[in-house]
Amino acid sequence: MANSDDNIIMRNLHGTLGDQVVCKVLNGKSIMTNVPKKTKKGPVGGQEGVRDCFSVASAWGKHVMSDLELKEFYKTRAQVGMNAYTTALRDSLNAPVVSAIDTLGYSGHPGNVILVTADEDLMVIKVNLVIADKYGVILEEGECTSDDSVNWHYVAKTEVQTTTGCIITATAFDNPQNAGTMSVTLV
Repeated sequence: MANSDDNIIMRNLHGTLGDQVVCKVLNGKSIMTNVPKKTKKGPVGGQEGVRDCFSVASAWGKHVMSDLELKEFYKTRAQVGMNAYTTALRDSLNAPVVSAIDTLGYSGHPGNVILVTADEDLMVIKVNLVIADKYGVILEEGECTSDDSVNWHYVAKTEVQTTTGCIITATAFDNPQNAGTMSVTLV
């Protein structure tokens, strides 16, 4: 690949030249590439699902670019070579992960604390917790609190007579409202 610095003809050139070359500026550098070839074949395998995911992610990216506060949020978290739009696109394609639910501090009494660890490539914005009995009947639910968007805690409000078999489910959400869930059963 040839480099040409400070070329007055190529500086800030963008668009298609004939049907052969595409010129664009990427990270302040002028780049020339071949025109992409479109296929006449329909989607195969999982391509349709991937296209749907990218359509949703693209819509999220466009929404971010129209909201100054969100745009600044993503711009400040962009990696080298990325901008707010591509960072938002990446965020939309990756759901948060709940990696741990610590129930050692929970014995069924109000004031007991359940700890949740949830992480995401950018930021988890909220974690909801549900306590259900062994039959799936919801005994209590609410939002966890956090100081650092990774370690979350939930303070129980309801007295539960027997915790054996109770199912505790934590669901983490990011800005595009992707969700990651984990459940544990108390023994």
